[in-house]
Amino acid sequence: MSHKILLIDDDGDDREFFLDAISKVSSQVSCTVLESCMNLIPDLTAGKIERPDLIFLDINIPEMSGWTCLALLKKNALLADIPVIMYSTSNHIEEAMRAKKEGAVSFFTKPYDLKELHEILKEVIEHMDENTLTELHQNSDRFY
Repeated sequence: MSHKILLIDDDGDDREFFLDAISKVSSQVSCTVLESCMNLIPDLTAGKIERPDLIFLDINIPEMSGWTCLALLKKNALLADIPVIMYSTSNHIEEAMRAKKEGAVSFFTKPYDLKELHEILKEVIEHMDENTLTELHQNSDRFY
């Protein structure tokens, strides 16, 4: 099954790391990458960016934080149903709890090991295939 993922991360090394991992995990996933959330809402609603099946959203992005972006997505009737997974270098449980409270389906801490990122992405794709992203955190210790 083919999936469209939107990755929003301002760090070039992290974006490359993610894209490398996703290409090794599945050939059935296309990934659009943005460095910022600044034009995300208008570009999605105008069709300039293809509507994704899932958004991976970094919390710490300049100009507009991941938190602000998540709030805007969830307030927009056309976009609110797109699942969002928040992630960060932080492993504070408070951020994971906030992500869930504000409408993200899950939260994970950025791994620095390619094998670990492969496992995370495999798990996410399996849940996408089964349409069970909201249950992601229930069966794994990687997600909150």
